[in-house]
Amino acid sequence: HYLDKIFKENKGSPFLFKLFFRFFPGSMPIFRDNLKKKSTDADFLKNMVDSLKVVNSAASLQLLEYIYSFTHVLIKIEIIKAMREMSVRDEIFLFSILKGAKISLKKEVFSLIKNNPDNVKNALEILLDIPSPLGIRNKILLENIELVAQEAGGKETIDFLLMVSKKRFFWNRAVREKAKEALMRLDAEKF
Repeated sequence: HYLDKIFKENKGSPFLFKLFFRFFPGSMPIFRDNLKKKSTDADFLKNMVDSLKVVNSAASLQLLEYIYSFTHVLIKIEIIKAMREMSVRDEIFLFSILKGAKISLKKEVFSLIKNNPDNVKNALEILLDIPSPLGIRNKILLENIELVAQEAGGKETIDFLLMVSKKRFFWNRAVREKAKEALMRLDAEKF
């Protein structure tokens, strides 16, 4: 009955989800299957994300992560924004986005975690401590340097950018220059 209301009648609400999670926790695989079938319905998924955000539970977080796994970038951004308003977090999931996602997703995740110093340190390490033999990952490094310069600040950011600005070998020249430019923008002399 709950599943029909949610998936056939499109009447998902935070209250309905709370009841479903409480009384039918064993039905999550069926719930996920139904979600996957709705993967092309952006309006439905957006409403689902908004409702799950309000529920603010471990079960709703797991479903948001599941939706993230099969949806397109715009809904992924909405999911990360929704997680910003939730008290439950999954740092492992968030850091996995920093490792390989599009820059727009990385930016959303970084803005979500940047108020926690431990998370910022881990994020800076993921974003800037990337080996790039023969410059094969320089494009990613250049994007990440720009992201960090826009979103971060503080001594740790400066330290990581200084490290990147000293990368050796001629193929890292653009990366070194971008890091130095970011340091100038962050006004490193203040630190």
